[in-house]
Amino acid sequence: AASLAFTILEAGDEVGFALFNDNISLVSHPVSGKQQFFKLAKALSDPKNYGGNYDLNNAVRFLLSFLEQGTLLIIISDFIGLKGDWTHYLRTATGKFDIVAIMINDPRDIRLPTESYNVVLADPYSNRTTIIDPLYAKLQYDEYAKHQKDNIQEAFKNMHIDLLDITTDKSFVEPLINFFMKRHRKWR
Repeated sequence: AASLAFTILEAGDEVGFALFNDNISLVSHPVSGKQQFFKLAKALSDPKNYGGNYDLNNAVRFLLSFLEQGTLLIIISDFIGLKGDWTHYLRTATGKFDIVAIMINDPRDIRLPTESYNVVLADPYSNRTTIIDPLYAKLQYDEYAKHQKDNIQEAFKNMHIDLLDITTDKSFVEPLINFFMKRHRKWR
């Protein structure tokens, strides 16, 4: 997010942002200048801006009232655990904004390792813990994660939202450049 904001600001455009979880936790109106980059970088590195569940519907509903028609809206998330009819407000937003989705996943979000060992899982909301061997859950987990990711990709495609899928184990620079070059050629 910070690298993308830096590039946009260097091109002379404005950048605004909204960080969200269950609620909108921090908002900055679109402005230009390096101060906006530093403000975003500070916000992204502050652990107080993270945690809890997240509500994409609430965030998009807020942005519909906050941003002007024709704004380029970039949503960066892992999109794991979307709830309810999450496509409803997003579909509405496509009529007002040019939307780009950047899905960032850790490889373990998609596939469990093949090694056999015990892992302690803790539910941060109930403080319950359980011990599992990922090897026993691997096939079901991998299938579930693939199905969830396929559904998200299909929904974005049906809403004509460009989606960039990147993982934390590889550099994002080249895929990001290629993605926006392809978008640029498409809209010329």
